[in-house]
Formats: sequence, C-alpha cells, structure tokens
Amino acid sequence: NDTERKQPEIEIQKITKEHLLVISPEIIDTILREENGYIINYEYGKTKEVIYDYDEIETRLCNRINRIRSIDTENFNYFNYQFELYHQEVSLFNDIRRNIKQEQMSTDEKKKLQQFLKNTKMNDVRQFLGSLDYVFTYFRHATGRPPTSTLKESVKALIHNTSHLHSYILNEQQPFGNIQ
Repeated sequence: NDTERKQPEIEIQKITKEHLLVISPEIIDTILREENGYIINYEYGKTKEVIYDYDEIETRLCNRINRIRSIDTENFNYFNYQFELYHQEVSLFNDIRRNIKQEQMSTDEKKKLQQFLKNTKMNDVRQFLGSLDYVFTYFRHATGRPPTSTLKESVKALIHNTSHLHSYILNEQQPFGNIQ
C-alpha cells in the first residue's frame, strides 16, 4: 500500500547498495540467529530440533522491503551507454540545434582543434567521443542555456554526475572545454 510507504523517492543515479534489497546467506543467517527467526528445542527427543518462526521471518523480511526507497521516475536523469547514439538517426543533432543556438567556428579555431586531435592518442579520442555521445543525450533536452556558456559550464549545469566524462570536456585548459 503506497500510503504506508514512508521512504522518500530517490533518483536512479543516487542509488547505492544501501538502497537495494540484498538477500544473501549472511542476511538470512542474521535474521535467523539475531532476529529471533528460530529456536532450538532441546526437549524433543535426544537431538536438537530447530523450530522456525515463519511469522517472525516474514515480518523481518517485510521490514527490510519496506525500507527500500522508490525510484523517482518524474525527475529521471537520462543516461546512455558509450557510443549508443552512433547507430541512431540524426534527429539527435537536430534536437540539439533547436534547443541550443549554434554558431560557426572560426577557421583558426577549427585548425587548432584539428591539430590537437592529430597529436592526441587514439584511445583518448575514442574516450572523448564516448563522453560527447553521453553529453549529447543531455543537450538534446536542454533549454535555456546561457549564450556565453562554455562546453564545461553547460555540462556542469546539465549533468549531475560528471566523474566518468573525459577530461577534454571538463578541463578548460583543453581546447574542447572552452568551446561555446
């Protein structure tokens, strides 16, 4: 029953192990031993008989389930897998163009970026493209971006978890971080 649920909702990106229902042998052992899940009857015959308190076990499991927080689906932050968008239609770029004002780069800026990429290891280029792929997913739905914001500033404003993004996007010392 939703009215009985007291735990606030949580964003999917903020879920940690504590928010999950984990049923492991250690958890079951804790419920049985430390939470009165069974008793040992020494009186029955000449051996120990284990009597399980199924009502108590059910109550303990229900309590654990009730502590789980619901996922907030109203404020769902988008996420995608690296290179996922390479096989989709070009509507992604059209959506970005519609939401974010586009300006032509100067010839000098283009040459500077091309030279930078030529001198960059291919693995870094691949990781950078994967990060751009991720960023484009957010930019697709972005509105109201300040006209003077750089790539780095826009990413920080739109994406809550940037720890996995390549440094070329987040570092203003790199030429890509300063692109407006």
